[in-house]
Amino acid sequence: MKQRTFTMAAALFLSLSSIAVADSPQTPEQIKQLYTDGKYKETITQISKALAIKGPDAAQYDKHDLLLLKGEASLRIKSKSGAADAFKQAATAATEPNDIAMASATAELIKQSNGTLKYQPKTKAKKDDKPQPIDIVDPDSRKLAFAAMETDMMAVAKPKVDAALKSTTLTEVAQEAKDPSLAALRPVEIAATGSDTESKQMLGDLGHHAYAMMDAPLDKLLDRVKKDVDAINNRNKPAQPGQTYNNAASSKTAFVTEITSVSDSAKAYDGYARAMQPLFGDTTDFNPVLKKVDEISAIVKDLKRQVGG
Repeated sequence: MKQRTFTMAAALFLSLSSIAVADSPQTPEQIKQLYTDGKYKETITQISKALAIKGPDAAQYDKHDLLLLKGEASLRIKSKSGAADAFKQAATAATEPNDIAMASATAELIKQSNGTLKYQPKTKAKKDDKPQPIDIVDPDSRKLAFAAMETDMMAVAKPKVDAALKSTTLTEVAQEAKDPSLAALRPVEIAATGSDTESKQMLGDLGHHAYAMMDAPLDKLLDRVKKDVDAINNRNKPAQPGQTYNNAASSKTAFVTEITSVSDSAKAYDGYARAMQPLFGDTTDFNPVLKKVDEISAIVKDLKRQVGG
């Protein structure tokens, strides 16, 4: 009886052990081999298991590499949404600029491709040309698709940016900066040509234009509140040109309203700068604008304290 119980326990242990092994994710090498063998669905399953691991056991896996492989496997089973999500996540997991760009560009290419994973070029070299759809699954063909997409996106972006550069209102420039295709332009150019020279210059010009439209008005607002500081510090003397505050009680409300308006205007520029900063990135530094906004806000806060507003 004891022998039989032992045998049953051993069998149960071996059975549970085999289940545990089956449920455990495979090693990075084994996962890559699954992909090489064309077992794409199993590759995706094993990658999902590996990505779910926490703690020291996760160290053997490179998250960026796994997500790229998941994206490639998803393309080969014609899962458009699965592939796009995997490449987006790969871009987030990447640390090298070129890796981020390539993964982002691939996600954009998938997004712009049709249901059969082919990209339809829109720009015609000649009026009567009929560009053929380009397969994006095959890596060699994908390079051609990147080139075609970059040409198409540049053709759309240039006129929009040129119009924004001529604009005299910050609202129009900010509206153009919200266009998601502009954010995708640099990584797509890198994927197509190996560099972002043209798109970086284009975005840099637009960023500097936006900066100039914020910097000069903020200088005027800063000068305005500094004059009000002088007025407060010399409140027993006659008000000077450009100063709002004097000792009359009736002017206090007007003064607080005026400096609040200045602060609100400055905060609006702060909003524009923070919204544009992710797009223009290393092409334009908006930090000086943000510092001026902070300085104006601090001065206005102190002025209100002094007059009891």
